[in-house]
Amino acid sequence: MSRKNFGVLGGLLIAFAVLLTGTGLNFATDSLKDTTSLVLLVVGLGVALLLIIGNRVYASYCAIAASTITVIMVVDMLRGSGFDLSVKLVVLVVGVVLALYSTLGSKK
Repeated sequence: MSRKNFGVLGGLLIAFAVLLTGTGLNFATDSLKDTTSLVLLVVGLGVALLLIIGNRVYASYCAIAASTITVIMVVDMLRGSGFDLSVKLVVLVVGVVLALYSTLGSKK
């Protein structure tokens, strides 16, 4: 797969992770009421769409925003009751890593 395809997949995984809840694959539209989740959904779709269009600069801005929000979520989780490894967190981290790999690497 090319870097562009990895980035599109990563962006879609970021957007998909927003709709996941708990440890299962249950979709919840209530998660979109939170501002952070809504921004993460827009940024994930932005990575995918901007890479399809071919604009790597703005796609990298979206990927950096998604990674910043993910780091904030993980730090907040660690500061709270403890580290809870869920499907949502795994899908989100994989999506962010793929998006960053696609947008911040070399142009090959």
